[in-house]
Amino acid sequence: MRKGKRIFMVWVLLLLLSMNWMDVLQNAHAEESFQANLTGKDKIQAGESLDLTFGMIGVTENVYAQDLSLTFDPEQFDFIRADSLKEGFSVVGQSESQGRVRIIMASEGAGHAVHEDGELLILRLRAKALVSTVTGEVTTTDIAISNGEGVEMRVGSASHSVQISVVDKAGLLALIASAQTKHDIAVEGTGVGQYPAGSKAPLQAAIDRAQAVADNQAATDEQVQQASNELNAALQTFIASVHTPFPGDLNGDSKYTIGDLAIVSAAYGRTSADPDWTRYVKMDLNYDGKVDIDDLSMIAREILKGVPNPPRAPEWSADKQLSVSDVTLTGLMLTWSGASDPAGVTGYKIYQDGDELAAVTGSVYQVTGITPNKQYTFKVEAGNASGLWSTDGPSASVTTQPIALPSVVLSGPAVVASGQSFDLTYGLSRVSQSVYAQDLTFMFNPEQLDFIDAESLKEGISVVIQSDTPGRVRISTVSQGADHAIHEDGELLVVHLRSKPLSEPASATVTMTDIVVSNGEGVEMKLNDTSYHVQITLVNKAGLLALIANAQTQHDAAIEGTKSGQYPAGAKAALQAVIDRAAAVADNPAADDQQVQEAAGDLEAALQTFIASVIKSEPGDLNGDSKYSVGDLAIVAAAYGRTPADPDWSKVAKADVNLDGKVDVKDLAWIARLILD
Repeated sequence: MRKGKRIFMVWVLLLLLSMNWMDVLQNAHAEESFQANLTGKDKIQAGESLDLTFGMIGVTENVYAQDLSLTFDPEQFDFIRADSLKEGFSVVGQSESQGRVRIIMASEGAGHAVHEDGELLILRLRAKALVSTVTGEVTTTDIAISNGEGVEMRVGSASHSVQISVVDKAGLLALIASAQTKHDIAVEGTGVGQYPAGSKAPLQAAIDRAQAVADNQAATDEQVQQASNELNAALQTFIASVHTPFPGDLNGDSKYTIGDLAIVSAAYGRTSADPDWTRYVKMDLNYDGKVDIDDLSMIAREILKGVPNPPRAPEWSADKQLSVSDVTLTGLMLTWSGASDPAGVTGYKIYQDGDELAAVTGSVYQVTGITPNKQYTFKVEAGNASGLWSTDGPSASVTTQPIALPSVVLSGPAVVASGQSFDLTYGLSRVSQSVYAQDLTFMFNPEQLDFIDAESLKEGISVVIQSDTPGRVRISTVSQGADHAIHEDGELLVVHLRSKPLSEPASATVTMTDIVVSNGEGVEMKLNDTSYHVQITLVNKAGLLALIANAQTQHDAAIEGTKSGQYPAGAKAALQAVIDRAAAVADNPAADDQQVQEAAGDLEAALQTFIASVIKSEPGDLNGDSKYSVGDLAIVAAAYGRTPADPDWSKVAKADVNLDGKVDVKDLAWIARLILD
């Protein structure tokens, strides 16, 4: 009995295993049969949208859910959206990252499951504005599908390549600019050189249509070419409509003959609707959009009237001249002579490098707004009342003055103590033209220095400070009118800094960079970077440095000799030796506080000794009245007890008449003897 049960259980187990293997085999077969499909345009323009259709083929069982990722080059495409093509099989989840979009779809019940081949999804992208034609690839990958029992199956990737073309619009843009310029300078009227009433509006309309194509990133080559052709036709029609001195002189011989009549006759019947109307528009003498009997009649009437003396353009003499003077950085003066006309020259046109610059009635023109250190060619043509202009006027080439760049001067103390405030002074040298505005950037290590403030050293200059970034301060200055512009060398700005408390001596650098100054005409000049270096010590040497500076000043101003106010021979050398020793301590980053104090004490004593050694005209005549009296005695009495160790010793040192380094009873006795004698 037990044996029979064991056989039955083994049989059941084998049956279950065989059923599981059948499911696995069926799933494997399903995965092999399912295939993804991705289709769309093979070519698009830069900026154009691209719709790709994603579908499934080889569907052998119901699909209730789908997970796929769309990958592409983010430098070539932007993803716009994904739309389901199957009702009830919807996009229920979507996430985007750089160049990758994950899309999850699910059916709304069994009735909307995918059970046959078909298109499931529209993937819309847009090609970016590129500078050259490229081939882009879009791929659907990591595709997983599932049946209604939750069994997932993987489906292979599908890719689609598309060429992204860049349309060259340079020619169209140049034509638009030329047409707009022609339109803007044209004047409607009945005079020579003017255009028929209403002729500017059609040209502007054609310009606007062409501009719309130029602005359309998705415009094709064909659309750009068509826009160019249409605008060119409109422009030529407009140009041909200008009123000339001889409307109807079609063969250009300055008279009306049957040659002109024959040209109109050959164009008879042409209208503005003809594709080559630009060739015949000049035969439409009455500007009614067609060549007909009216135009033939106009030529015939002119032939019968005759033109005995057709006008001519002004002429230039052999000694014609265009002179250039007062050349500056951005301007110059033009003067000319040599044009004549029987009825009188009515005006002149000035051309700069081939482009019309201005029209004037006189023979002088001031050119402004040009670039420094650049060569220009100018030409002048003369015109008359008939609207005729010369073509052989004088010309001249000239180079504007180069910009002489100022030099940046940045100065400050060579040594500061840790935690000490100090000032940097900014200025300019070699200033050759007025400076109205400055843009300055100061860079330093924020672990060593703190910025406090900045102030102008010149009246009438405003300062704007931007110090949001540690270690970087941008300062802009602007002059309040021409009276306060910078015209000469000098100090302009003081920058207040503070060294941070440090644990060891350091060397700090402040660099000025991105230095731009501008004159009153807006011409900007970029100046060279400059740097300032300072030693940060752990000892406060400010007092020593000030004493060194004072002693050096007094030393340099002193003269050795035997006369009154001079100093004994060798006195300066002795003082200089002590100054040098003190300076060595000040320059030593490792000097401690005791060394600094000793150096200061030694120098102070040497300085007072030096001051006291000056030769006086009357030793003891302290009030300078050329006699010895109680006034002198009182001065000594008031200084009694003072020594070189006192901070105001320099003021009372003259009371030490016996030069023993102190004011005491000996000095009083000295003065008393002088009074008695």
